[in-house]
Amino acid sequence: GQSALRRMQRSRRALFTASRLLPSRESRCLCSVASPRAAYDAAVAAGDLVEDAAQLKAIERLDRLHRDMLAWKPPPPPLPPPPPKESEWKGPTVDAYGEPTGGGSFYTGVKNESPGSGKGGLWSRLMSMVGGGGSSNDGEPDLASGVAAPKGIYMHGSSGCGKSILMDRFLAPSILPPEGASEAWVRRVHLHEFLMEVHQRAHKLRQQMPELGDPVPYLAYELSCETQVLVLDEVAVTDIADALMLRKLFRRLFHNGMVVVATSNRAPDDLYLGGLQRPSFLPFIDDVKERCDVHELQSTTDYRTLAAEASPLAELPPDGAGTFLHPLDEATGSSARRLWEALVAGSATAPQTLRLSGRTLDVPEASEEARAARFSFAELCGTRPGIAPLGPEDYLR
Repeated sequence: GQSALRRMQRSRRALFTASRLLPSRESRCLCSVASPRAAYDAAVAAGDLVEDAAQLKAIERLDRLHRDMLAWKPPPPPLPPPPPKESEWKGPTVDAYGEPTGGGSFYTGVKNESPGSGKGGLWSRLMSMVGGGGSSNDGEPDLASGVAAPKGIYMHGSSGCGKSILMDRFLAPSILPPEGASEAWVRRVHLHEFLMEVHQRAHKLRQQMPELGDPVPYLAYELSCETQVLVLDEVAVTDIADALMLRKLFRRLFHNGMVVVATSNRAPDDLYLGGLQRPSFLPFIDDVKERCDVHELQSTTDYRTLAAEASPLAELPPDGAGTFLHPLDEATGSSARRLWEALVAGSATAPQTLRLSGRTLDVPEASEEARAARFSFAELCGTRPGIAPLGPEDYLR
């Protein structure tokens, strides 16, 4: 989210003291600061991190991508497929480098059955919501015919082993956009936040120009004109609409030359296990393994646990900082109060109101300084009359 982006930007500024190469804009190459390995070694030398052999193996993969990106001269993304003449789509006028695309207003589109045509069953209607027909590769380009981009990275491992910090602190700051490129040239985002955005943008395209049919080719082109390196955190798939969108969209993003860096608790082959119509999702897994260097971070250290042990929570008695408190009685209520007091560490607290997609969420008690909020289970999960249940978008924002 935004806080992660701010941390990434601060890391970039901290690394600007290293030598910086400024290639000509015509080369479409990256600017460069310290490599991931150089930045990692500096953090260890400064005492900010303890050297971890498993993390060093991951850093070697990040260093490889850093070198590949410096040597790469990306071409403009290929245009979407040709459309029926009755459809007009006003696409981006510049790409992620601020250079003209040659587009802006041209006929394009893909013929498709309308969701309201009554043809097909539930599966066909669901496919039409994310674009395309029922085939797993209906109208989708072949990766081999796309832009030859550097292989991205798909890093997976257990919670707390350091995947996100390696990505945020050492990879993202080492890949800087060429001069004049868009602000989103390198974009770091949580997968579910990204999926909500693309579903909303696809819906908007369908409403504005229903004659276009499948919106995914045009959405993929727009995204490719905004972003060259997409950094996705916490890749996990549980919803069939998300699974289908990932398969269709990322085939085109990879084809367009987008470099993807992702973290996950699951290996690619374990994504969406047991999901509805999973065979239709499997091409996404194949694409990830073809266009990303899959690496398991096998650190045996849980850094989240170590961080908790070094925090004020460690000073609480064993019954005050467990995973959960049970049963609900005066003793556990007292433990919960001590836990809250340790979290806010004396900072001021007050009720707050959050605005979420046109509605509001009342926060009973929060501390901006400590970045902590306190709710009851009923207030978060909507189990009391008059309290609307929250959805994934509410929790992300």
